[in-house]
Amino acid sequence: MIRIDKDKFLRSFKVQSKHSYDLFLGSGASVASGIPTGGELVLHFKREILISQGKINAHKYNDLKIESVRKVIEQYFDDFNITNPYSYYFEEFLQHPEDRRNFLSDLIKNKKPSIGFLCLASLIEQEKINTVWTTNFDDLIEKAIHTLNYQSCQIVSPDTANSVKNFRKDIPTVVKLHSDFRYDSLQNTDEELQKLENNLHDYFVESASKKGLIVVGYSGSDKSVMTTLNKALEQNNAFPKGLIWCIPKGVKPNSELISLIEKANNQNGRSGFVEIDSFDYFLHELYKISEINNETIEKIAETTFEQRKPFEISQPNSNVKPILLNAIKVNSFPKIVFSTKVNFQGKGQWKKLREVIGNKNIVGSFHKGELLLFGNESEIKTVFSDYLTDEIKVKDIEERFFYYDDSFFIGMLYDLIEKSLVSEYDLKVFKKGRKIRKFYLDKHLITNDTDEIIDIKKKYDKFYISANLRVYDAFEFKIEFINGELFFFIVPTIHITNKDGSLPEKYKTHNHGFNTDASTRGMNS
Repeated sequence: MIRIDKDKFLRSFKVQSKHSYDLFLGSGASVASGIPTGGELVLHFKREILISQGKINAHKYNDLKIESVRKVIEQYFDDFNITNPYSYYFEEFLQHPEDRRNFLSDLIKNKKPSIGFLCLASLIEQEKINTVWTTNFDDLIEKAIHTLNYQSCQIVSPDTANSVKNFRKDIPTVVKLHSDFRYDSLQNTDEELQKLENNLHDYFVESASKKGLIVVGYSGSDKSVMTTLNKALEQNNAFPKGLIWCIPKGVKPNSELISLIEKANNQNGRSGFVEIDSFDYFLHELYKISEINNETIEKIAETTFEQRKPFEISQPNSNVKPILLNAIKVNSFPKIVFSTKVNFQGKGQWKKLREVIGNKNIVGSFHKGELLLFGNESEIKTVFSDYLTDEIKVKDIEERFFYYDDSFFIGMLYDLIEKSLVSEYDLKVFKKGRKIRKFYLDKHLITNDTDEIIDIKKKYDKFYISANLRVYDAFEFKIEFINGELFFFIVPTIHITNKDGSLPEKYKTHNHGFNTDASTRGMNS
């Protein structure tokens, strides 16, 4: 399988001229806007068929994101000989075209474009991308363009393919390969899904001879589309900027896709699979690397992506010694969490939670029957895949929890900071607790020859560190909300162990002055 490093592709995308790439979107792109993928719809169709037959309980098997629910539904069906499950089960679920039309119309009604579509609209406005091909029925691309008050776009679908040559070339084009519910009769049977009219087919092939193609949120399940892609590759130097097929992290494409990409790369040397976190995150990365700045997008990104990325503590480079002021104002912190339920809630739940999370970059807490989590959504789904009994939702934290020292939220913030300090800075944890936690550097040993100890001996000539003790740099910290602002308080100190690493019965030295001078030395630096 040919892979392309995402960062390398982003740098290449940045320097490409205008309209170097078209974009191809599948149903995975619309998930964040609340529209199910094709695979999820197939499961919904099956569920509705079983309910109407009285084989399952509608309430009990309501949430299709739960693995156990999906397994029960799937055991009733054998898809081995079904070439297109979407078309087959959609028609089994609703036989009349008008009913299917109404179903899809209700499905996408009032859906708002996610940040990925807004970023796409900005890329279109900046002429990085001009033509978007999609198998989706929704109008999220057009809504995104209108939301940002950008120029309009033209809609192309099979029923209007004969006039495609007459469309203006200077405005964005959205090509609906399976028709659009607002303009044309919906094509939702197997026969209709596999047909692309000749003019539309030719338009795609012509475009493939001039540009690269970025594919996002699409599994390659439509025969007509895959046939068109293979037809395009019959040309010399097809997709000259590359056929870039984006896949979710950890997902292996099928053999047909792997073969397609190899065929493309043999022609242009620029094709391959790029692993991405999500449609939204990847489109935002394209937006950022293109150095576009849109106030609406920036505000959404600040809350959307800051919460989902692994927690880090980063301080800008500065000549100021922050330890001189032991109260540091936090610029930003997570204010929303992921919420779900797991099958081990109850007795022993905290122990089990710690076992499941382990050293992963995830923090969790139970609160009022829910499991609340900080971390990367994809990693959370992977780590808790065997335990989820509910879908994963995003939940706002009520501000009142900011001010309770013993609230679950404060505890989660302490755990977040601890995870970061341990993983990013290789610190060791000595004392744990919600209010004060102590961290030390086991690689920085303070000895009788250390400059600071020599200075202490000038005041206390009999002072020395016993050969049986090990003394390390350390600090304690506390977090506190003051008038809606989060502050990080640091107190420099030391950590003492016996030579074998065990703790002494007491922290004691031959002179009481050691603790006073050693613990304040950072304040005098």
